[in-house]
Amino acid sequence: MATDSVCAAVQVRVAGQWADGVSNTTFRYDRYPLVAGTNRIEVTGRDTAGNCATQFLEVVQDTSGDVTAPTLHLDVPRDFILTNGVTNLLNVTTFGSNEVLYLRSNTDDETAEVLFWVETPAATNGPYMGSLVETQVLAEVRLFPGTNLLTAIASDAAGNATTCLVNVVRETNFFFAITDPSAFQTMNCRSTTVHGAASLFLLNASITVNGVATTISNAGDHVEFTTVFPVPLNPEWTYLRAEAILDGRSYHADPPIKGYEILQWSSSGDWKWTEHYFYKNPSSQPYVQHLVWHDIFETSWDSLTCIRRQDKTETCDQTDTDYHYTPPVVTHSTSFTSWTSTAYSPQPFPEVRMGEARDSWTWDSEAEVVDYSFNDQYSGELIFIKHWPTQETQLVVFQFPGLNRMYLDSLDPSTITYRGAEGFWYNGNIAFLLSIRTGLRYSISESDFTWPESSYYGPAWMSPYFGSSSEVLKDHTLFIGGVTNEQIITTMKRPDDAANRRYFHYNFNDANPGVCEVPCFATVQPNTPEIQEELRGKINWTIDSVEESSLSWQNGAEGGGVGEYDSLNADWRERAIFTGLPSDNDQFGVKNVTVSNVKGSSQCGSAKLFFARDEYNHPGADSGVTPNWYYYWQQGAVGGGLGDFHYGGTYGDVRGKYDSNTDTLYIYFLAPGSKVAVSVTHKYTNLNFNIGIDADGIDAVAGTVRHEKKHRWIFQNWSTQADSDGDSVPDAQEGIAPYYFRNGDPDTYNLASSIHGSYSSYGDQEFLCRMDEKSFVSDRTKDWAYPGKQYESSSTEY
Repeated sequence: MATDSVCAAVQVRVAGQWADGVSNTTFRYDRYPLVAGTNRIEVTGRDTAGNCATQFLEVVQDTSGDVTAPTLHLDVPRDFILTNGVTNLLNVTTFGSNEVLYLRSNTDDETAEVLFWVETPAATNGPYMGSLVETQVLAEVRLFPGTNLLTAIASDAAGNATTCLVNVVRETNFFFAITDPSAFQTMNCRSTTVHGAASLFLLNASITVNGVATTISNAGDHVEFTTVFPVPLNPEWTYLRAEAILDGRSYHADPPIKGYEILQWSSSGDWKWTEHYFYKNPSSQPYVQHLVWHDIFETSWDSLTCIRRQDKTETCDQTDTDYHYTPPVVTHSTSFTSWTSTAYSPQPFPEVRMGEARDSWTWDSEAEVVDYSFNDQYSGELIFIKHWPTQETQLVVFQFPGLNRMYLDSLDPSTITYRGAEGFWYNGNIAFLLSIRTGLRYSISESDFTWPESSYYGPAWMSPYFGSSSEVLKDHTLFIGGVTNEQIITTMKRPDDAANRRYFHYNFNDANPGVCEVPCFATVQPNTPEIQEELRGKINWTIDSVEESSLSWQNGAEGGGVGEYDSLNADWRERAIFTGLPSDNDQFGVKNVTVSNVKGSSQCGSAKLFFARDEYNHPGADSGVTPNWYYYWQQGAVGGGLGDFHYGGTYGDVRGKYDSNTDTLYIYFLAPGSKVAVSVTHKYTNLNFNIGIDADGIDAVAGTVRHEKKHRWIFQNWSTQADSDGDSVPDAQEGIAPYYFRNGDPDTYNLASSIHGSYSSYGDQEFLCRMDEKSFVSDRTKDWAYPGKQYESSSTEY
């Protein structure tokens, strides 16, 4: 409970979040999340004068005695077959080709967590979290083609859980769907005509929507159906379910959900009006009349009845003094009226008033002098909910159509705040950017707003007609004629030069230190000048760090990036700039990129960072001498011992070399280049083999490592053995399976002819080394070179 001499204007926060329904010394806050044990909750109240009071509440969550699981009922229709007038229910539900399925279920625990999964033997979608409105649960899941096992689990804080299983079929060879109204469309009316479409084979079916019959027409390649009269809608939301029966078999349409968002509103006022008339008379016998009017009214509307109700009480206290008599005649009368009026409203146009106004004016004409004053006090409340298939926080443009003062000219939107957000014009309405939670009831009352008191002093409106006059008006009122919201969607946009890539791919350039720039583009919808102005400086970017590389942002922000609006491309742009390559190869690769706005709406994506394979700007001791691939691929991308090799620069067209004189392995600049396998044939038996590998990048280098280490192995193990033909293959290894080298011919497979003339003297040794390449070891997951194995160019979305 909150108390204050101006309580209607008290703002209450629970753990820093706005509380709802601050009126009549009370407030409420829906669904504060508790953890096991003691929860210390801070509640703060602040009035318009800045006075603040804080109280701490301790709430203990103890679930040790809770052994009862929440109930859960999944409201999914079951297929049936009519046989001789008997309905046989089947343990399956068949829908059409729509991937998205809207679900309704209910539980007896409004604090339960309800999760949904869709499973097939090959894959699983989910979990999807349900949105609870009291004990009703809404959800949206995605079906696989064919038979799906739909699993729903409701669990409470104590870990008790209930599971429901339903077989659902997504039949892709026909469609059957409600097309109007759309899913989660706000209707705010008592009934609506429903339209839909289906495959042509349902032309002769009987189709109903929530039990209401339809007319079916042939549209050529499909049928269209319309309810014969409007389908009644429930308070808050309605589950629309279409069912077709053909040849005794049932079919079901994907059931959209419609709902009210304005649940109810109320407004009350206390209006006091005083008039004092002095009627002039030529015979100097004036007449004086004093009137006091007092009106009290209460108006309300709710989505259950859709009826506007008004109760009003009016009194008039009148005193007349007639100076035509001696002594003057004084008469006094009091009248009292009270009535209740009701009117059906097809839409709940709210008439919520709040605040206070005071006015006094005087005019002096030839016939009379009038003093007039009034004092109005208003209060009101509007209950609002945003229905959504999941409970989530959304950034929205919250609009108040008709928001204005009761008596003076239009307000400057920037002078009004709603829940701390400053107002602005949007679609002709005063609007605010703020975050709301779907599925929660929000109370909108005077405590949510701040706005200035305005005054007027000068001639009264009747001056041109009744002579001299003056007026003093103090207006601190607001009038709300409705509330709507539009979600602001922030979407990461693919950079112009990366339209065909799987990820955002960026590599460090050839400068030393190397620089990698990551363009960060996003769109925001709706995109209006007002939204652009409101989000200026509020579109924020973050990206994972790269150790030993400094991160800066093109637009100059410190910490995170700040997008600037680009009117030419109608998007928000920033650029992350990394300077200096890391020493650790694992610092390249996937980096999480997030775009968000100051109100919390965000989207996550990924960027892949690479080093330039053939440049020399790594941070190692040999920077500028050895290429980046040689430095980084020693860290796991190339197996077999790349670190055992000395880098030899460029050496003709040679990839690698073993120098037996110094027992040194060399690898050269061309090692990552493409290489191909070669088909060779035995000169004497026509025996054929493919030697070498088709490879490039890390695979080519790994093959070269195997190749040169095989030369070293041959030298270290066979060089002391008899070798009649001098090909470094011992006589004991000639003539045996599987290669059957010919002793006396150092180039049995004629590599000198098919590959290079130098092999005429040791072709058989080269044959063995090339065959050993096939056992190369590389790890593509550690290849962060450009070009390289991870640098893909497919058009799959990130």
